[in-house]
Amino acid sequence: DTFKVAPESKKLVLTSAGTKWRQFKTYLTNKHVLPYLGKKKKLRKPPKQYAFIGLQPWKEFVTQRKTEGWLKLNNDQRERVKKRKYHHRLSRKGYIRLEEELRDTWPEGEVIDHAIMWKKARLLKNGEISEEVTPVARKI
Repeated sequence: DTFKVAPESKKLVLTSAGTKWRQFKTYLTNKHVLPYLGKKKKLRKPPKQYAFIGLQPWKEFVTQRKTEGWLKLNNDQRERVKKRKYHHRLSRKGYIRLEEELRDTWPEGEVIDHAIMWKKARLLKNGEISEEVTPVARKI
């Protein structure tokens, strides 16, 4: 049996499924692989709540996550995230939805500057800019 999706919803459904798949793999990696890298016994089979994964796919997943190249890439990304000073506060909205939101109130034909987007992305829920971002926002 197959799952039938309306043609107009296909892209949305596949995008959502892809996002959830990546999130699930990230969760498995962070909670069930990386903490047990030195403990072969813990990594032999999938966690009990994920027994549906199967032994062979789990072994392939763990093997891939243990490669030197993957661990280096993972570490590089973690370091890059640690260096970020001014995190945006858009949550799930993201820059694209922020821009769409601004377009509704923006004069027709005018370009929304990246600096304005940067400031808006760092507003607190009360509409103010946090103290740590204020000096940078003033320079922009």
